[in-house]
Amino acid sequence: DRFNYDTSQEDLKRLYKRWQAFGVDGIFIAGIMPGGGQFIYDAGQVGIKLPFIAGNALDSSLLSKIGGNVAEGTIVGSVFNPYSERPEVKEFVKNFMDEYNEMPSSYAALGYDAVKMLAAAIENSDLKNPSTVAKELMNLGKWSGVAGTHEFDEKGDDIGELVVLKKLQVGKFEYIQK
Repeated sequence: DRFNYDTSQEDLKRLYKRWQAFGVDGIFIAGIMPGGGQFIYDAGQVGIKLPFIAGNALDSSLLSKIGGNVAEGTIVGSVFNPYSERPEVKEFVKNFMDEYNEMPSSYAALGYDAVKMLAAAIENSDLKNPSTVAKELMNLGKWSGVAGTHEFDEKGDDIGELVVLKKLQVGKFEYIQK
């Protein structure tokens, strides 16, 4: 089933009855904060007790604050695990913590990787012809960064291995895989 989650609690009750008839076993939320967190909270208010799964748009500390206890157990996709044992991740996290006194976010890791990849592409490009930078980005092949392996397809989309799963446990995200 698919619906817009900006709905009343009466609509949620009606939808839940329909979902039960379908034999639903979980809810995927394709939305952003704060709306996604509010939906989870509202779902709990009408008695929906199903697992919630979401993309990286719900990868926020606000999920616990807005979704409350109902959000416990929610699984979200992300692109960076600061607890990875890879040496480049350990070094990045240490340097980031030394500089900013906080754990780096996925956005910090992606920004770091983007700058490093851009520097490598510029180094190999013809600086008199800026269009060669994009070509050199695609020529990097599989590039290992702190967020994971980046690789660009012919359209310029990053198709690398950048998926990390996290589960909200006692108000904080725990990484499902390290």
